[in-house]
Amino acid sequence: LFRITDQLNRGSHLITGKSKKIALADLNLRAGEICMKKSAFQTALTYLGAGMRLIDQNTCWQEHYKLVLRLYNTTAEAQYCNGSLDVIPKLLEDVFAQAKSFEDKLSAYSTQMLVLGAQFKSKDAISVGLGVLAAMG
Repeated sequence: LFRITDQLNRGSHLITGKSKKIALADLNLRAGEICMKKSAFQTALTYLGAGMRLIDQNTCWQEHYKLVLRLYNTTAEAQYCNGSLDVIPKLLEDVFAQAKSFEDKLSAYSTQMLVLGAQFKSKDAISVGLGVLAAMG
């Protein structure tokens, strides 16, 4: 998976078809998820970033919802693991705005609470957690 994805990424600027770009974005997501499981967070960000650059930001949520949701959530988690807390709010904002269901927002809420905790904003993290619990009933 990694060799194929790396090779395709090298030539990604030559890919013109939307379906081919989406297929490569999916490969990058899968590679990024494997890297996350192996705690290779910087490498995960390389793959996830490549995947993010391949999707059309204007139509991606409507046309490839599940892929984009996973890509955004995994990227936010990888950014957290790398200590890049400043870029995470925009990613989560997009997830909260585009998610079709409360369940689809749960991963983003989890990452948001971790980020708030890392920023020593425990009260805010607890507030988010209580809001999630209240919404769950």
